[in-house]
Amino acid sequence: MTENDYSEEMATYFRKKVLQVQNLWRRPRFVNKNLQNSFRVRLLNSIFPDAKFIHIVRDGRAVAFSILNKKKDGATSPILLVGFKDILGENYQPKRSELYNYGLAWQEYVRRAREASTVAQNRYYEVRYEKLVTEPYKELRNIIDFCELDWYSVFEQKIPPTQNMNEKWKQKASKEQRTDLEESTFELRLTLGMAE
Repeated sequence: MTENDYSEEMATYFRKKVLQVQNLWRRPRFVNKNLQNSFRVRLLNSIFPDAKFIHIVRDGRAVAFSILNKKKDGATSPILLVGFKDILGENYQPKRSELYNYGLAWQEYVRRAREASTVAQNRYYEVRYEKLVTEPYKELRNIIDFCELDWYSVFEQKIPPTQNMNEKWKQKASKEQRTDLEESTFELRLTLGMAE
């Protein structure tokens, strides 16, 4: 959905819903981490012109491999709440593996979410997952500053130990799976400087 789908009726409805949640929890801010909002950035920017967009970008190879493993375990990844054909359209590759298409879906989600850098400009903050887990205090401090919030020492006390989970795909993926992961995510990883 884009700004072309905007209507005053829709905007009033969503602003009212957000206000209800804020009032219920007695909070001055509303945070939503629905992955599907990646496809609604332009519309959300029209409805909430003061919204801030924080985008955590993780290596697509790790994301796609994680989705595959979650599916094997019977879990549903939020990335799959919309079907491949809806996400990828004509870019869906029926002759390629499911894993390959997960990589393509990752690219589409990231590209769509990054539209906020254009439409919301100074209200968009992008952080790399890899940096967030290796330097959590620094990156969380940057996010807090970006959101114009106060930093409290209790934040540091509440940050759990972190570890980079991006290496699993390298250790556990078969040769064919590694090829699919590399090929399906390469274009965007190259743009993001993650092509190693």
